[in-house]
Amino acid sequence: MQLHCIGFIPHEDPGTFGFLDPHHVICAIHLIPAFVHGWTDEYLPHSLA
Repeated sequence: MQLHCIGFIPHEDPGTFGFLDPHHVICAIHLIPAFVHGWTDEYLPHSLA
């Protein structure tokens, strides 16, 4: 059985930090990190926060 995978949206995408439709919100979830796929820092630019 293959579990569903999630991923990141590129920060250049116009809808990345926009409105989130409440119908698409996941209320409860158990995430299992897949470290076998490696690490990345390419999806968000460096932040001052």
